[in-house]
Amino acid sequence: MDWKQSWIDLVLGDIPKGSYRKRTEAELRDHLETQCRAFMDAGRTQDEAQTEALCVMGKPEKLKEEYEAAWRRSPAAWLRRTADIAVGCAIMWVLHYVIVMLLLMFYFFMGDDWKEYMGFMGKLPYELFHAMFLFLIPAGVGGLYLFFRAGREHRPARMITTGLLTAWLGGRAILLAMWWISKLPLDKMLSELLVLFVSFPGFFPIFSPFYMAVTFAGCILLGQFFGRFAAQEGKSAAA
Repeated sequence: MDWKQSWIDLVLGDIPKGSYRKRTEAELRDHLETQCRAFMDAGRTQDEAQTEALCVMGKPEKLKEEYEAAWRRSPAAWLRRTADIAVGCAIMWVLHYVIVMLLLMFYFFMGDDWKEYMGFMGKLPYELFHAMFLFLIPAGVGGLYLFFRAGREHRPARMITTGLLTAWLGGRAILLAMWWISKLPLDKMLSELLVLFVSFPGFFPIFSPFYMAVTFAGCILLGQFFGRFAAQEGKSAAA
């Protein structure tokens, strides 16, 4: 690796490969070669020209911050961020409905005696009981995915929280759209959607005010929790 590429990697090391980095690398390389050639034409040796060219370019730490800030404002970064949030939402939605299916099967086979098999869980309010499965597991996995994808973000907590809240709102929008299209009562629509031949009144607390308030607050808390650790990881990597 030549000296120009080593310096460029130091400046652009945290910017992912793509059109933005390719274009920026070409610009930096052209600037270095132009400066170095100018100093050599002025009578400097090659080593002296390289040293002075690097001095003219400025401190790599400062340039690194500037280019990373420009990258975060670029359309490529916006598309990458949007794609990461979309994948995180899809993960949460899939897990949510898989858990719904499993819980419904459990209720179906256990009938009215399900609390006897759940021990201390049966003593919890049904909103909290279902929040432990319908919310914490999908949001925890989705938040963890966004945590790993937010490493290059200047404000990772904002990205992760946005992803969790988008999944929270999107999941309810999907159910409401199905309900509106089906023209059925919400509980009946959910039962038929899951090919269930019996209904469990009050089984789904998804739209109850208490459940919505708890899970909405949970999205914010999980986003801040994962974001704090992502920020710490980013600082450690920068150091």
